[in-house]
Amino acid sequence: MRYKKALIFSMDAFLAATLIITALVLLLNTSYMKVPDNLGISYTSTDIITAFSNIKIEELNNTYIQSLISNGIINNTNNTILEQIGEFYVTNNSDYALNLTREVSLQLIPPNHGFSIIVNDDEIYKNSVPLSSDLVTSRRLISGIEKYKPVRGATSKVYLQGIIEKNDNAYFYFGGFIGQGNLSMFSEELPDDASITSFDIKTAFGGNFSFYVNDNNCRDFNETEDKMNPDLINLDSCIVYLVDQENNFTFISNSDLLDSYLAGGYIKIGYKTSKMNYYTVENPLRHYLPEIDGVINIYDSVYTTGSVKSMKVHLHYNSSQYTYLNIAGANVYSNNANGTVVDVIINNTELDSMLSYSFLSNKTIPIRMASYNLTTRISNESNADVVLITDLSASMKKNFDASKPGNDVYNCPEMLEDAANSNYRRYNHARCLDNEFIDVLFGNASGARVWPIEILFDAITDYSLDPTDEGLIRNDINSFPMPNNGRTCISCAINKAYEIFAENNESNRSRYIVLMTDGVPNYVPDDGVGGISTIFNTSPTCIGYCDINGDCGTDPKEGCFDSLCDPAFISAKDSMQRIVDDFNVTLFAIGFGALETDCPNALTLLEEMANISINGTYNVSNDLEELQNIYKEIAYEILETADQIAQLVNTSENFTSGKLYGDSYIEFNITSEIEAPNFGEIELTLEEELTECNNTVDIPTNIRYVDGFITSYSDIHWTHKLFINNNKTFDLEDFGVNYWRLGDPFNIFVPANYMSNQSSINMELADSPTNITSECSSNNSLIYMGAITAEVSYSDVLEKVIGCNWTVDYDDGGSGDFLVPPNYAGSKKCYYTKALIDYDSNDTYDDAMFKLMEQLDFDGDGAIFVDLGANDLIVNSISIMKIPYPWGPTIAEVRIWK
Repeated sequence: MRYKKALIFSMDAFLAATLIITALVLLLNTSYMKVPDNLGISYTSTDIITAFSNIKIEELNNTYIQSLISNGIINNTNNTILEQIGEFYVTNNSDYALNLTREVSLQLIPPNHGFSIIVNDDEIYKNSVPLSSDLVTSRRLISGIEKYKPVRGATSKVYLQGIIEKNDNAYFYFGGFIGQGNLSMFSEELPDDASITSFDIKTAFGGNFSFYVNDNNCRDFNETEDKMNPDLINLDSCIVYLVDQENNFTFISNSDLLDSYLAGGYIKIGYKTSKMNYYTVENPLRHYLPEIDGVINIYDSVYTTGSVKSMKVHLHYNSSQYTYLNIAGANVYSNNANGTVVDVIINNTELDSMLSYSFLSNKTIPIRMASYNLTTRISNESNADVVLITDLSASMKKNFDASKPGNDVYNCPEMLEDAANSNYRRYNHARCLDNEFIDVLFGNASGARVWPIEILFDAITDYSLDPTDEGLIRNDINSFPMPNNGRTCISCAINKAYEIFAENNESNRSRYIVLMTDGVPNYVPDDGVGGISTIFNTSPTCIGYCDINGDCGTDPKEGCFDSLCDPAFISAKDSMQRIVDDFNVTLFAIGFGALETDCPNALTLLEEMANISINGTYNVSNDLEELQNIYKEIAYEILETADQIAQLVNTSENFTSGKLYGDSYIEFNITSEIEAPNFGEIELTLEEELTECNNTVDIPTNIRYVDGFITSYSDIHWTHKLFINNNKTFDLEDFGVNYWRLGDPFNIFVPANYMSNQSSINMELADSPTNITSECSSNNSLIYMGAITAEVSYSDVLEKVIGCNWTVDYDDGGSGDFLVPPNYAGSKKCYYTKALIDYDSNDTYDDAMFKLMEQLDFDGDGAIFVDLGANDLIVNSISIMKIPYPWGPTIAEVRIWK
């Protein structure tokens, strides 16, 4: 390796020596070299263009130039020679440009050299030396000049320091469903100088109401026929009852309590104010609940405008019914009231343990408050197909705690009233609970179809008559025979449900299985594990909870704690998977008895089967009263997920009214993310109609979106999802899958970061996460606060600084006249009106005023949205001759030849 290095060193030395020798030869032979002629010309050309670009007029000692300065021909001695030549050129003073160039070039151009200067292909000057083929050109750019354009100008700025008045609107929203009874709510305060100009209401009335404003009878309303598309109703005759402070609005029902509700909507108050902006970010953010005298039944929402730091809830009510408050899918309060007044504070410590504040931040949150018995709810219509599977195997002849054979008494009222008595036979309890399920399903909706199936005597017995005939279905349930023996094939029962759904397959139906059992399955279908038959195999896989003779005893049996019944378990889950795959079935599984301790494998199977299905559930209890509630809840859940359970309370039975007081509230302490209107901005509230499920809205480019809401009239449905520019803004499913437990937002908060100048808005309504409707209201809106800057940047640099007498139209129909600047005394007229927009675009004052008017005319109709006074306009200008124009660049070219 060292030899290689030595070789490289030798080569370096050789190359260095070669370079030195070459340099010496060149030096010794200099007298024989000749520089090309045009090389010297090139240097001269570069030197001349550099001198013209750098030497300033004030640095030249030339009699002619001094005379131009003293005579005011040259006003800016800080110009370079090239800039001054360019200025004479663009102002059409070609003689001055020629003479200046000649005077300067005579001192700089060597003898016998030809010279000319050209600006934008126009020859300014050429000396008398004839052109030669040895010609060299150098070029430079001159900014701020253009032929026939002024070289110096002025710029002005016009802005508002105040306004006489502007038109604006205030909105007060009702929830998705507010009822039922006499209703009252308070509005927020208007600006203290507000002059009210209009009064409107837009809501879906469930029945007939008398409407009061601050205890004054305004007018009566009739039930809204199309509750998804209510009309805007004018209330201007009641403006006299409004005040600029807090207003109270009361709806006195003239209908049954059943129809005494409002299904979304708002009150809109139009007013004039001289305040440019008055919006402040509220913190804490407090949402007051409506006052309800009747049935407390609220589906509503609240919203947070930033990060939630803490919460507080105040509830003040009087009710003898079970009362609860659900926020974001979590029950934060419940109480079995006794008819006394309750005034309770739920503090931050309690709420923080139940809610995720980060999840609640900067979004719309559904709230649900109710005070009534579950049996009073009603529905309109259902598209549910239900297979009701009841296990009537041998163990069902035992009493409820499975300790001995029960009393064979079948008297549902007596049994349900005597719920604490566990000595009745299980199968009789099952028949009573099946009947209660039918009571809720058919008593609260039309359109449901039910097929009872019994697991009885080692076989599947199914109902084959009219599934919509409540009487025939009850007869079938009431005729269940007493099970003396027999075992359980859950897989066979699920396969029979598959056959029923296949024979009655309609695409617009929702399908459910309600399965009750008290032990483990011990049979598989006759076509084996995972088979599709409804017939029992000839041999059991295990004995199960009871032996073949129906002897249950008290000791654990096969399958409850071991794996002996696993083939039947596997087969049941396989059948469940098949029916879910083909029909999207939801399973509600119910375990009779203390399965947690007596037969935990049975409980595990019910859980696993429910998890296979769509939003399935499983429940287990050995308490008859609890089982009653389970069956009712399942029936209501089917009604509400299949179609929509109306957000109503049926008060046809003996019902004790309650009252929610209007000082109840939900409060958030937040760090707001809203950028409120700033000093120098004018705030205004605007409304854009949304006529379909999918809409596009345009926000004017001169409006800064501050915050806003999407309104949603959902009628019997829930507002399910909202997307802004394909970003999910709201999703009710985020808060739970049982929508009847959740609030129904009417106004959905839309933060500024979701919006753009052109935004797509896509909304979905639904009755459940899987039951999406195709309709939306044609009367929805985007209601938002915007901010418009009350100033514009300085005008273009223009030649004139004169001003004008302006006439300006206002959106309210008026107009105003203004002198801009205020000391303008000329006769020129300028217009910014609906009929004419006319001004001098070369006048810096006119240009600035026009830009401000255009900024304040956000809808482009030739009228501004504020009324102005003479003292509201502030005019600033920069003095003439101080600002160069942004013209150009212009090319200056120097040519030298010899």
